Amino acid sequence: MEELIRDELPDLYSRLRELGMIRMISLSWFLTIFLSVLPYPTATHVMDAFFYDGARVLFILALIILKNNQEYILGCSDDGAESKHCLAEVSSKKKKNFLFQGRL
Repeated sequence: MEELIRDELPDLYSRLRELGMIRMISLSWFLTIFLSVLPYPTATHVMDAFFYDGARVLFILALIILKNNQEYILGCSDDGAESKHCLAEVSSKKKKNFLFQGRL
């Protein structure tokens, strides 16, 4: 995931490294296959795509979420508590379905 972010979203990659958020993203999103942070209807579509196309779908989804929230994340504070709050805010926006303007 780290290499994908570095290649596809270089400005965001630098900021995520500064905040130490890359591992937090990988753990919280990938261990649960995004199910803990997605609305049920969206989660069922992600699971269908996951079973059809494999893990590639999860990486695409992560990049879409990060790209759609790039401005917000770039503005997050460098403080440890603030960066955790920033990630939680991005996750809660996912729950409300604000992020899925892109297509899988």
